[in-house]
Amino acid sequence: MKLIHSEYKQRNMKIWNEVAPRYHKRWASVNKGPFQSTKKLVELVNINKSDAVLDVACGTGVVTNEIQKKIGKLGYVIGVDTSTTAIKIAKKWNSKNKM
Repeated sequence: MKLIHSEYKQRNMKIWNEVAPRYHKRWASVNKGPFQSTKKLVELVNINKSDAVLDVACGTGVVTNEIQKKIGKLGYVIGVDTSTTAIKIAKKWNSKNKM
């Protein structure tokens, strides 16, 4: 089976666009599953108040939100993801959380 990268990327984007709403609803507000280590991860990363951070593969923005809390209002974080649905959820969810 020959893997064509563009087909793989398109398939991956389609899957995450479909899964993102359920994934976020199930895990975003709880400290278990894939997010049980989120706060610890952000604590361990060498970022400080007023830093600029790029969150690659940010998904629905849960880690992005924790990063923003750590860097404060003087810093900024930009999240990028291949899933447009996940980005829409991240924008909506993080604006509710006053990010």
